[in-house]
Amino acid sequence: MRQVVNALLFTVLVASCGEKSSGPTAPSVAQAAGTWRGTINETTSGAGQLTLTIAQNGSTLSGTWASLSQNPGGSTGGTLSGTAGTSNITVTLTDSNPTNCSYNLTGPVSGSQMSLTYASFNCPVAFTGTVTLTKQ
Repeated sequence: MRQVVNALLFTVLVASCGEKSSGPTAPSVAQAAGTWRGTINETTSGAGQLTLTIAQNGSTLSGTWASLSQNPGGSTGGTLSGTAGTSNITVTLTDSNPTNCSYNLTGPVSGSQMSLTYASFNCPVAFTGTVTLTKQ
């Protein structure tokens, strides 16, 4: 009987050694890759259009952007860089014209919608506003 019990214990120990423990998994990040289009609501200049084209590698974001403004000469574009969190993104839009303002945007990504707030930096005038984007 003792040999049977020892054999069963040995079998259980060997079987449990092959099991993989399910340790903590890394939290997923917001999925921001793709083309996003929508409206800009700026405190100074009013409404406009914004397009973000985002590539994503894990939590790292890169890409391009283009804006259309109601103001003459206000349409511009450039490069995008940033990070994705679990449910939001933070990006910097750098204008292709180095004398133009750059912008920091942040906000949640929910499925095919983004609602971001932004503020200019390296700029003689402070621009702030919101952007509502839909994935295309």
